[in-house]
Amino acid sequence: MRFAGNGLTCQSCHLQAGTQRYGLPLAGVWGVFPQYIGREDEVRTLEERVNGCMERSMNGRSLPVDGDEMKAILAYIRYISGPQQVGRSLEGRGAPPIPLPTRAADPEHGRQVYASVCSTCHGADGQGQRLEAAEAVEQGKRYQFPPLWGPDSYNNGAGMARTITAARFVHANMPLGTTFEQPQISGDDAYDVMAFVNSQPRPERRNLDQDYPDLSRKPVDAGYAPFVGPFPPDQHRFGPWQPIQEWLRANAEDVRSTGRQHAQ
Repeated sequence: MRFAGNGLTCQSCHLQAGTQRYGLPLAGVWGVFPQYIGREDEVRTLEERVNGCMERSMNGRSLPVDGDEMKAILAYIRYISGPQQVGRSLEGRGAPPIPLPTRAADPEHGRQVYASVCSTCHGADGQGQRLEAAEAVEQGKRYQFPPLWGPDSYNNGAGMARTITAARFVHANMPLGTTFEQPQISGDDAYDVMAFVNSQPRPERRNLDQDYPDLSRKPVDAGYAPFVGPFPPDQHRFGPWQPIQEWLRANAEDVRSTGRQHAQ
């Protein structure tokens, strides 16, 4: 039974089978769960975190917690995590931060960056490079290079749908083969290109207004309501984000109270 709702695989985001430093690695994740997740405003298990990816990045359905698929994913994460100190992340977790631009990210310039750098692999139409049927069966995936928008890509509730998160990943890892030590795309271009990518149509997740019961923990670049502060939706999507951050620091307690009321 297929639980993913699109053409992505775990490796579309977690590079080198989840082992690449700053390529959103899964190596080391085993030892830091359970952990608090702001999106649900509660401590979540690793199984719940995996299912968050299934429902958002994979635009699909949750895996049965006691099912073979979940057991296989957990066993693999445990295997690649290796010996580690519980409660401490390994070096290279996530994607490294890059300075926020002081201007709004520019989707139109991002379109140009996409055409010159990204379209070779992901296609001029953003739909990726699909494998022939026999190759797809042999490799266990639909795409050689994944689609970045459209029905077979991540939905609007995924982490990659946030421009800051996605720009950090692109800067450290794209084009494929790039390492964080020697980025090929500037930070400003990474923000612009992901502003363009995330402006394109993609699946929509229901009930996103239920995310972040504590609104003070909602990322400033989350592109869906309720929005934090007196800023237009496009400023959350594209920036500049510094004014939102400053406003949030000054009004955190009021925002927290509003979030609690919203959740009731």
